[in-house]
Amino acid sequence: MTVKEHKGVTLLQALRVMDPRIQWGKVAFGCVCVTMNTCLMLFYTIYLPWIKNIPVNSEQWRCVAPWTFPSAAIAAFMAVISFVWALWPLQGMYSLVTTIAYALSTLTILQLLPNWGPSAKGKQE
Repeated sequence: MTVKEHKGVTLLQALRVMDPRIQWGKVAFGCVCVTMNTCLMLFYTIYLPWIKNIPVNSEQWRCVAPWTFPSAAIAAFMAVISFVWALWPLQGMYSLVTTIAYALSTLTILQLLPNWGPSAKGKQE
């Protein structure tokens, strides 16, 4: 497959996709870890407050699902390691910087979620 066969993408994007130095198995494993982490984040931000009616920052969270916090931390750590390992031959030290920036952005996105759950009703009244 040549670069000319890739229509609608830039030359740089086509070269990155075709670059044999990228280890796609490790990238796929990192994507699985990020998906797992996202599902656990949605579990804590949508399922527990809205469906189970457990208040946010409640001690009941530890009783309902004690495995989720360690699982999310392990998945996040393994995703960072996997992405750095997969992209190191292509980007070198820059892969560490970009992957850590991505990991921090997934943590800070939680601040943008509104507190509209059942536990916020008592605060608004």
